[in-house]
Amino acid sequence: MNHSTVCYAEKRKAKSQRVLEAFAAGCGGRMAWTDAEFLEDGDVAFYGVRPAWSRLWRQAMAEGRTVMYIDNSFFDDTRETKFRVGRNVVQMYEFPKRDYPKFRRPIMPWREGGEHIVVCPQSSEFMVCVEQFSEQWEDWIARRLRMYTTRPLKVRKKGEKRPLAEDLKGAWALVTHTSAAANEAIIAGIPAFTTGLCAATSMSNHDIAAIERPKCPDGREAWAAAVAAHEWTLDEMANGTCWKEPQ
Repeated sequence: MNHSTVCYAEKRKAKSQRVLEAFAAGCGGRMAWTDAEFLEDGDVAFYGVRPAWSRLWRQAMAEGRTVMYIDNSFFDDTRETKFRVGRNVVQMYEFPKRDYPKFRRPIMPWREGGEHIVVCPQSSEFMVCVEQFSEQWEDWIARRLRMYTTRPLKVRKKGEKRPLAEDLKGAWALVTHTSAAANEAIIAGIPAFTTGLCAATSMSNHDIAAIERPKCPDGREAWAAAVAAHEWTLDEMANGTCWKEPQ
């Protein structure tokens, strides 16, 4: 257990405070605020990163601090009730190999057809502040896709109220950077393409040039079970359960 982790919460965001207070309780850490000019000594924990305090994130990266990055869950059905935690990674992409409880939802057979491609951009602030992407990912990926396919692109903006399942109907593939939408596509039997390291990495495609011949790997049941075992309720954060698992 790390007793020197400083958890930086946003004063105006009750959810940020609630999540980080639970995390601090579980790791024996202490709370601080994102309006700090500089980081305190010790490891750091963030719940997301915003432009207003991205200086703290940049300082942590520049100084090689141990960073615990907390964000929303890996799957849509646990959003707001469970959260993911990464140690020195924005999102876990490698999971210990062992027996896990069976995944709670059915995993559909890989789809062999489809027409359109679902494109899922993430927020500009995430791409700029955390991923340090120098241009609009949506424009960049559209240009890449148009080099290799003429299929219709259905762009799904962050915060879209329409269920993802609606956009996946009749889809050939889903393309995103690291969004959990890739996880949902994979368990729905839709090939996913990811341009960053994320939980879907081992089950997704990475070469956009292969958009017309995506791989459909075996092992999704074991993968989904492992991923689901690495998202945590606030109680599991507060009682230290999540610290028993490697992050």
